[in-house]
Amino acid sequence: MKYDSIAPKAYQLYLIQMREKLEIAEEIFFAREDPEPNVLDDAKRSFHTLRGGAGFFGLKEIAEAAGKIEELLSNQNLNSSTACKKVQPLIRELSSLAQPLISQKQT
Repeated sequence: MKYDSIAPKAYQLYLIQMREKLEIAEEIFFAREDPEPNVLDDAKRSFHTLRGGAGFFGLKEIAEAAGKIEELLSNQNLNSSTACKKVQPLIRELSSLAQPLISQKQT
């Protein structure tokens, strides 16, 4: 298989993954008040993955937005309730940056 055919497929898979991870993040941070600490750790890893993928594909603004969320969730001094309140606007920002790319992929 040629590299030329792998890159577009990888990008499409990344967009699918980003959509899924954002949907899960919205469920966690907007629907629940106090997620369990292990859920916050999983979310932090998800945003780390999104950040790395965005960097790989040259999506600088998305990488930066995901990085802000990852950094906030890395703060061990935040309780779950405070983390949710602080992360919500950052997730909205990331979603607004990602939505045009995700929509474009679906058409």
